[in-house]
Amino acid sequence: MRYRIDRVGFGSALRFAAAIGVALALLPGLCIAGLALQLLQRAGRTLAGMREFAVEIPEQKLGPIAVNIPPIPIDLVQRLGLAQLDQTIGGIAAHPARTFLLIAIALILAVALALILAALLACAEYNLLARYGGGIEVEVRPRDATATELGASGKSLS
Repeated sequence: MRYRIDRVGFGSALRFAAAIGVALALLPGLCIAGLALQLLQRAGRTLAGMREFAVEIPEQKLGPIAVNIPPIPIDLVQRLGLAQLDQTIGGIAAHPARTFLLIAIALILAVALALILAALLACAEYNLLARYGGGIEVEVRPRDATATELGASGKSLS
């Protein structure tokens, strides 16, 4: 039997694309979320180190007098205008489990959405082309059709 596929249903194609998108993005999404969390934590530690920066001037001898200047603390985060960034990173890195899950879910959903959009466009294009140019023709037969045909003709199946 020969059949022609005139139309592809959007619902089934979109569900299939969503499932494939989640399956494809799960492991990479988790890995990238872990790397992003580590990056945020390291950036927070770097900014904390910049906050505790001190300039030390060695002891200066001017003839019989020794001038010893105490260390001068400098907050580079404030001087460079990074205080808002420091607060944001600190708030995000304070909850690592929640941050990890949010990043992973966002990445997985982004990939699934991209595949859903691709499937939507592919279905629309196929349905449009099939309407004017005919659809894909397939031949369908029962699974055991060859065994039944060979058995009915009297030939050996071996």
